[in-house]
Amino acid sequence: MKNKITMARLEQYQSIKRQIIIFESDLGISYLKGVDTSKISVQSGKVSRPAEDMALKLYEISKECESEYKRLLDEFEVLTKYILHIKNEEVKEIAIRRFIAGQTYEQIGDVIFCSRTTVMRKLKNYIAHNAH
Repeated sequence: MKNKITMARLEQYQSIKRQIIIFESDLGISYLKGVDTSKISVQSGKVSRPAEDMALKLYEISKECESEYKRLLDEFEVLTKYILHIKNEEVKEIAIRRFIAGQTYEQIGDVIFCSRTTVMRKLKNYIAHNAH
């Protein structure tokens, strides 16, 4: 099942979050900066329009970026909702600390007075049995 929540999928949370930030921080950047549109080049007897060609290529790239950005947002939403709807409060805290806050299993164990392996086991067991 493609949409099943797994540990591997949840472990991507921070990476997805960072990628979303990259897309958002780069919005509005002019890709045509530095392109001299006053000069045309001639190759094979045809007039080339580098600015227009570049704009078309950038439009295609922009559309792919928008598509990837939307995919990342959708996945981020699914994972966040899963984490926030965990029924077991201790496991929810572990998941929030691990995936949303980016803490290590060691850090989480120190806070909730468990070993790193106990923290990991609790989370893995919950996800294995509640993966919807």
